[in-house]
Amino acid sequence: MSSPVITLTELAFRVEDRDILRGVNLSIERGETFALLGSNGAGKSTLLSMISGNQRPTEGEAIVFGQAPKTDSRVSILSDVVPLFPMLKVKEIIQYFDAFYGRAPNANNELVEVLELGTIFNKLFRTLSKGQRKRVGLYLALASKPELLIMDEPTSDLDPLIREQIWKRLLNDPDMTVLFTTHDWEEARAYADRLTFIHDGALLTQPATPQALLTSPEGIGARKLVIPTTAADEGMIADLRHVRLEDEYHIFADGRTEELVSRLSRVTLNFSVLDSTLQDAYQYLIKTKTA
Repeated sequence: MSSPVITLTELAFRVEDRDILRGVNLSIERGETFALLGSNGAGKSTLLSMISGNQRPTEGEAIVFGQAPKTDSRVSILSDVVPLFPMLKVKEIIQYFDAFYGRAPNANNELVEVLELGTIFNKLFRTLSKGQRKRVGLYLALASKPELLIMDEPTSDLDPLIREQIWKRLLNDPDMTVLFTTHDWEEARAYADRLTFIHDGALLTQPATPQALLTSPEGIGARKLVIPTTAADEGMIADLRHVRLEDEYHIFADGRTEELVSRLSRVTLNFSVLDSTLQDAYQYLIKTKTA
């Protein structure tokens, strides 16, 4: 069995007296598409920065392709903000990087078409929208055909069709390892082989498939009941797995949907039965593991 592409061992990062990352242990295998999910400020971007070698951990270690992270032609990185030459046109940026890396002109025409870059070829980079800049960044990250692709919010600000085409291209390469963050948790559920949650600089759970995170013994189950806080007292559901999100209680059925529907119906009919989401699992783990 081949060695993991990424191995993190007791990784920690501290700024003055604040812990940004705490005791992170993680292993990502070759060919995996892996999602790192968490709220703003949870530590996602800092963790990607450690893996890419842009920052060094205060404690522990990160190993990428068997060594400490460094500039490597096998690795491409796409940050949430794409900083490039503001006074160059898009076609000039593409030509420059293709020539720098020895790629033949027009070698990636298919990628240009997928990203619809032809429509902005003659625009200065500084005039582009955030979504257009992201498309240029995706071209530069994918054109080198990396073995490891690290992406921070890769499809934010992209229209749905381009987003779908990008994922289709990524998933068609079984040898490429993809590590990404996203605020679109349904995107992670659809495309990630495995994922994990991060909160306050620490991982909340062992990596698992999206389905396993919902249905494992410590998961929340596939279905939930949502009831307004005005329609129920928290005391009546205290014995059930639940979280309060703003003005609603989300009660996790855990395979007992009919039983819970019957129980709540004796008090109110003002509730809905819905599919559980990864956000539900994240909020429940925060409640149970950080209380």
